[in-house]
Amino acid sequence: MYEYYRKTRRWIIAIYAIIIAAICLGILIGPRLKIIDDNPSPSAPSENAQGTEPAENAPGAEPAPGAPSESAPGGEYIASPAPAEGETKRYVYQNLEIELTNVLYDRTETMLDDGGGEWRYVVISCRPGAALTVVNADMSDPAYAEDGLAHPQWAILVDPADPSKSIRLTDGMEPVEITPEMRGVYNLESSLYVFLFELSEGEG
Repeated sequence: MYEYYRKTRRWIIAIYAIIIAAICLGILIGPRLKIIDDNPSPSAPSENAQGTEPAENAPGAEPAPGAPSESAPGGEYIASPAPAEGETKRYVYQNLEIELTNVLYDRTETMLDDGGGEWRYVVISCRPGAALTVVNADMSDPAYAEDGLAHPQWAILVDPADPSKSIRLTDGMEPVEITPEMRGVYNLESSLYVFLFELSEGEG
């Protein structure tokens, strides 16, 4: 019986020793685990993680369209200047449709026609080298022509003193470069402008 109690006591002492060893091990490892958790491994590098900046933020890069060119004190932004080059735009009047390149800006103006009525037209400011392309010439209905052919109804006025020099707009014609002497597009029947041209060396 005494031998039995002695073996039991040895087992109890061994179990206590294991428990105490486990507690001590936990105390030693705990701070190390905390340090590891406080310093997680870095995430995967992004596309710009090669010591380079994104293109829109790189030194000397042009700002994206519509983005402010630079910041001013107080967090406000200075507006970007207008682009030096014009853009390609389309203009429509009834069934007439034209396309112009190198357009800087346009505006609507009014005048009085021969009957005293108000007439609206568009003034188009463009850079030298601008070209006009006819998308739809709005030619006359051949069913109402004696020769059965479609005829131009619109033209570019070149010389007010000599309307015969006007460039008549027809479908499929080659693009026309706008020159300083060209006044604009007018109706051959009423002689009223619908589009006026002005060449500008400025940036708009």
